[in-house]
Amino acid sequence: MKLLTWVVLAVSIFSLQACSYLPEEQIVTDVLGVYETRNYIEITPNSGDFSKTGFVFYPGDLVDPHAYVEPLSRFAVSGIGHKVIIVKMPGNLAIFDSKQGAYMFEDFPNVNRWVIGGHSQGGTMACTAVEKYPDYFKGLVLMAAYPKEKTDLSEWLGMVLSIKGEFDAILERGIIEAREVFLPPNTTYFTISGGNHSYFGKYEIQEGDSEGAISREEQTKITVTKIQNLYDTNGWD
Repeated sequence: MKLLTWVVLAVSIFSLQACSYLPEEQIVTDVLGVYETRNYIEITPNSGDFSKTGFVFYPGDLVDPHAYVEPLSRFAVSGIGHKVIIVKMPGNLAIFDSKQGAYMFEDFPNVNRWVIGGHSQGGTMACTAVEKYPDYFKGLVLMAAYPKEKTDLSEWLGMVLSIKGEFDAILERGIIEAREVFLPPNTTYFTISGGNHSYFGKYEIQEGDSEGAISREEQTKITVTKIQNLYDTNGWD
């Protein structure tokens, strides 16, 4: 399978002022198309044949959204294929806008259902988006993330997958377990052996995080498998 090197050539001045973690080189297979607007990055199988359940993703705070292109492109080609939307947040701060990703669905009429996910604070804001628009989403994927105390999804009927790395040094110890009461009782929790906080994207290891005990490639592979399992289990084809 031929691979294309997808390199970000320009980063906004505002992003630099926000001290973003910038993307490393993103390598994407040429069976995918990567398209960009002011509000989001779209990753779509070129064949036009893919799941009708899209995946919209909120980046972590201070992480450039392009840093998730390669990892999420791996999910875009898993199973029968998926449309993935990486939302751009103001100043790369997810906390600024939990509405992003909800109002743009009209851009994708060929997607019938949506799953929302996010990394770190992006996951926290994804929880807020689900609370505000519970009927928009069928599932929620949290990567090293948890809901705020005032965000109660315990009675939400959607399916939730919560993933963290064993050696995550950014997350407050025990915080995910403490916030379980705000998620549905059937939430699936998974810890990636040897994983860290930063390897959910492709950028430099965040200040304060550990290097983990596995490669970024391995953490991406495990994460993609878990998300695909969520889709398969719920028949989101």
